[in-house]
Amino acid sequence: MRRQFLGLILFAIATTVSVPALAQTVTVHFTGVVDTVLDQLNKTHVTPGTLFRGQYTFDISTPDRDGDPTLGRYVHDSFSVTVGNFTVATRSGEIFVANAHPDGLDAYGVRGDNFAFCGPQDKVFIMLGDNTSSAFNSDALPPNPPDISQFNARDFLIDFRCDFSGDIRIDGTITAIADTNSPQELLWNVCSEITQLISLTLPPNKFAAVVSLLALQAEVLNALRAVEINNDSAAIIYLKYFKIQVALQSGKHLTKDQANSLISQADNIIVWIPGSVN
Repeated sequence: MRRQFLGLILFAIATTVSVPALAQTVTVHFTGVVDTVLDQLNKTHVTPGTLFRGQYTFDISTPDRDGDPTLGRYVHDSFSVTVGNFTVATRSGEIFVANAHPDGLDAYGVRGDNFAFCGPQDKVFIMLGDNTSSAFNSDALPPNPPDISQFNARDFLIDFRCDFSGDIRIDGTITAIADTNSPQELLWNVCSEITQLISLTLPPNKFAAVVSLLALQAEVLNALRAVEINNDSAAIIYLKYFKIQVALQSGKHLTKDQANSLISQADNIIVWIPGSVN
């Protein structure tokens, strides 16, 4: 399933486009983890497991460039990504929204072109794919970030082809997409989610569950306080400890899905704390 969406969709979005002036802009942030690396130039110093983060900006009123009712293509304003200490950015490319195209697939993707690293053929992609065709009802451009939980493929790709000198290809998995990269706001979101989990606890283990969840929430609040006084290293330590404690509660006072959600959110926050990506 993974990565097949790139091959199925990319043929339809290969044209490089110019970018008009923007009026109503939205910035979307994404994070993830590297799965595989091919770096024949030894330029990126990236290894599997490295965290990455990025963002793209677009105008919510951008028209669809494609007449196909199952495939929307929309110019974006900018696209940048940092993988470890390797950063690239461009103002060329597009967003596409596939609704049951092709073969009943829904997909949301962003492509960046012309990164001026190897040449015009440089490309970076993020791709969310849903083989149940339930993510979208049309090919309209969503004004908000897509809900990542609706997609079973969450792919990231850097594809730089430097002719005879060698290639760079970095594959990864998107772990979060959001309209904010503020650690404070993201930490408050985690606190709110834990509060909701506390309200859902039931007897006979209600007391023990509430105590455990409050202890988890205390670690998040510790991280929040550390961020607010610019003690970034302490915030990261609190969040890493939080992840360990959540993992220990998985299958006990948290379901596996609940634990995975909290751990994923903690990873996303760590990526956006200054100096954390390395």
